Amino acid sequence: MGTVYHHRQRHSHSPEDIWTVGLLRRNTGMNRQAEVASRGRFSLSPKDWAETSKYRLRAAAQSIAIHLVLAVLLILFMLPILWMLSTSLKPASQVELRPPQWIPSPFNWVNFADFWGYASFDSGLLNSAIMTFGAMIGVFFSGPFVAFGFARLQFDGRNFLFVVVLATMMLPAQVTLIPLYIIYKNIGWLNTFYPFIVPSFLGGGAFFIFLLRQFFLTIPVELEDAARIDGCNA
Repeated sequence: MGTVYHHRQRHSHSPEDIWTVGLLRRNTGMNRQAEVASRGRFSLSPKDWAETSKYRLRAAAQSIAIHLVLAVLLILFMLPILWMLSTSLKPASQVELRPPQWIPSPFNWVNFADFWGYASFDSGLLNSAIMTFGAMIGVFFSGPFVAFGFARLQFDGRNFLFVVVLATMMLPAQVTLIPLYIIYKNIGWLNTFYPFIVPSFLGGGAFFIFLLRQFFLTIPVELEDAARIDGCNA
């Protein structure tokens, strides 16, 4: 490989292209051709520059058009939410005005306090929280056990039982509504939280079983065997 010049003033002529010379130090003809070829790769003709500029302009125009469409869709999706917030702050006399008034005048903040006391919102919110958190704990507790059994344990009829569990997802809620009501009535669970919480401790539902089973199947069995021998450490 030729000498790489260091001082800019003392060595004014450009050195050879060290990246294209390679190990062929004596074959200067091939080195020169490689140098010219390497320089040609990085130079664009006026036609290429024009095509590149057109491509960049086209890409910029497409990006602007996409963002404009997304902005319009965002506004359309936000309109119902903005209208709901605006209506919640209006006096009763301004709710049905034609044309509608977007900005309330004045802002009637007392609407939220009236709604909280008039509609028993506090008791409804408490009941929803109890049922939601109770069912969530039941799903977290029972769902992984059932899903792990379908994914790892080997027993007769495992696939058949899993298909039966998945088949329950195809039953509409209207089909099981009356039978469940009769069952809950016979065991004295009407007007209680038990029908909303206790069933979640019995498997957590077909969808959660299916989802967790597919996750357990992605974990290699060899990893579990190694964890039994060496422990689950880093």
